[in-house]
Amino acid sequence: KEGNLSEALEVYQAGFAIAERLAIADPCNTEFQRDLSISHEMVGNVLSAQGNMAGAQEAYQACLVIRDRLASFDPSNAQWQRDLRRAHAKLSKLALDAMGYFGSEKRDGEPTGLERFKDHRTRLVSDSGGTQATPSDRESI
Repeated sequence: KEGNLSEALEVYQAGFAIAERLAIADPCNTEFQRDLSISHEMVGNVLSAQGNMAGAQEAYQACLVIRDRLASFDPSNAQWQRDLRRAHAKLSKLALDAMGYFGSEKRDGEPTGLERFKDHRTRLVSDSGGTQATPSDRESI
């Protein structure tokens, strides 16, 4: 069913269990390690959508540990570097969400979190000479 977070979590956890078994059985297999990091990220995404920020943080942190190890192992691997950036972005967004940064309520005439984000994004694009974020950059925000 589309939109059923509990069902999605069950499916991702089942996939996670398989990825974890493979990664444990062959810890030197970087493909299995990356797959496990993706499983951590997917579980974290669902937990975040359910409002379980502590669980999401734990999953994203586990993802980050694996991706940091892979990126350190081969700094020339662009995919692993992008994966590491994405893991950092997930944890950062979670922290910003916890602070209400993306909130929509005005407080004492202050801009909303979304307004602050849009203003910040506009300044970044202006400062970079008009370079727009790529679709994968936008997806991780």
